[in-house]
Amino acid sequence: MIDKESDIRPIGYGAMIFEGFVGVMAIIAATTLHPADYYAINTSAATYARLGMSPVNLEMLQREVGEAVAGRPGGAVSLAVGMAQIFGSLPGMRGLLDYW
Repeated sequence: MIDKESDIRPIGYGAMIFEGFVGVMAIIAATTLHPADYYAINTSAATYARLGMSPVNLEMLQREVGEAVAGRPGGAVSLAVGMAQIFGSLPGMRGLLDYW
């Protein structure tokens, strides 16, 4: 708990800074995905079929992540897959893609 009322402002400010950092990382992670893969993750199968797109790296990403990520809207899955793709591009980290 907070000891005194004057501690609230720095704690709140720090929380907002951190939330801004998470937002920027979410945007970066989403932009690393191919647009067709991003829409395949964030829309239902019926909606994605109407878009007329075909996935580019989605099958490979699903295989390496170990999860079926298509058709799971909400943003958390595309954030996780995008971050896994970023960390997986680092030297020696490709084998840990399912961990990320």
